[in-house]
Amino acid sequence: DLARDWIAATEDARSEIILFGGGGIYAAGLALTNRIELTVVEIDADGGPAAAVFPELDAAAWDRQVLETVPADGDVPAHRYERLTRRAPVWV
Repeated sequence: DLARDWIAATEDARSEIILFGGGGIYAAGLALTNRIELTVVEIDADGGPAAAVFPELDAAAWDRQVLETVPADGDVPAHRYERLTRRAPVWV
């Protein structure tokens, strides 16, 4: 609500709110999210029980678009950039 109020009161403000996680931040904001810009890294990371993990998504609720796929290069693992758009927006 504070972010939306700030956007409404600020001339030339973008109408987007960006969340940066950890996993708890993502989980808290997911119900209000209409678009996700996601980087998927192709590794099996073992961050232990406190690892920041993006919440599981209901694939039926989102349209997924792969924007770019980057092959592994030396120490940089393969990864891809995706955009997910909620099929039924939760707010506009």
